[in-house]
Amino acid sequence: MHHYLIYRKGSNAANQSMTFGWVPIAIVEASSRWNATQTTWGGEEPNVHSCPKVAANVIAHCGNLDVWANQSLKAVPESRAPRGDWNAVLEADAMRV
Repeated sequence: MHHYLIYRKGSNAANQSMTFGWVPIAIVEASSRWNATQTTWGGEEPNVHSCPKVAANVIAHCGNLDVWANQSLKAVPESRAPRGDWNAVLEADAMRV
């Protein structure tokens, strides 16, 4: 298993309003980049008031892992992730507790 920094792109009032660039949202553990960016409904029935979430094993996150239809995810391996982004997710995760 490998660690990946997950970025979300796409403005959505529910989780990153007026933000159009890639925003680091989580550090996950997954077997591949593809698996790191997969989403799941988590047993919920799909409807207009809910959306899928990051499916990989989450190690740290910034609080909201929703991925709406107008948003996309990308995974960056730990060895290539900017330290500032990696540390920002860890700090946000520590502040949530």
